Amino acid sequence: MKKNYISAILLILLASTAFSQNAKNEELIAIIKKAAEAQENYDPMTLDKLYASDYIEISPKGEIDEREKAIGFYKVDDVEKAKSRTPRYILDDFKVRNYGKYAMIISRFSIAFKNDSTKPPTPVGLVLYGLRKEKGVWKIYSAQFTPFPPPQKPTK
Repeated sequence: MKKNYISAILLILLASTAFSQNAKNEELIAIIKKAAEAQENYDPMTLDKLYASDYIEISPKGEIDEREKAIGFYKVDDVEKAKSRTPRYILDDFKVRNYGKYAMIISRFSIAFKNDSTKPPTPVGLVLYGLRKEKGVWKIYSAQFTPFPPPQKPTK
């Protein structure tokens, strides 16, 4: 009887630890999804809140952009026009490594047309995000976009 009781307690502790870790991972994933949504909607004020003061990225074009340049890209005169030309950004297939004050997330990055839900999203690459906890708040301090290589043409 005592053995069953101890086994039950251990099972509960393991389950609560796994649940807690999953909740922490979901918090991190929500942050990078919010950043992608802010990019899609040309919302530099949200990016300003999410990016660390030393944010740096390797953009989808392969350029190194520091914080001001990365946020500045989304400061446009005609937000609605810019949004209409931007596809829907989709992040999924997350791989999270949470180290307490630092975390790394790798995600698949896909795009979809906002006005055509009949076409499935097109995977275009992977993104590696670096996050750091500052004064109890998670901030994105880096991102690296790696495009998928174009399909190879068959050889004869």
